[in-house]
Amino acid sequence: RRNLPKRVQKNPLHRRQKGQRYPCTRLSELLMARKNPPAQYRLLEGTVAGDQWVFSMEVTVGQCTAVGKGGSKKEARSRANSSIDTSVHSPPLKGPYYSIF
Repeated sequence: RRNLPKRVQKNPLHRRQKGQRYPCTRLSELLMARKNPPAQYRLLEGTVAGDQWVFSMEVTVGQCTAVGKGGSKKEARSRANSSIDTSVHSPPLKGPYYSIF
């Protein structure tokens, strides 16, 4: 059994239950299943607040954009994926009269 670093033990985003996937994995699998282009990630800023870093990451899927902040780039990216609009996760609409804004 290996010892995990303290930041991994404290941060629930670094741990996952059996059968669960990270938000980044869920989003990319959903987009691949729908044959959509992959999500675009962009680092907005990395600043130091006191003695800790704060990163801001932006994820864009089609017309939907979400921003997440965290103590690491991975944490900020996961929070951005978790907060992406539910319209991305809903089933695609079919027919000539539907459009997703």
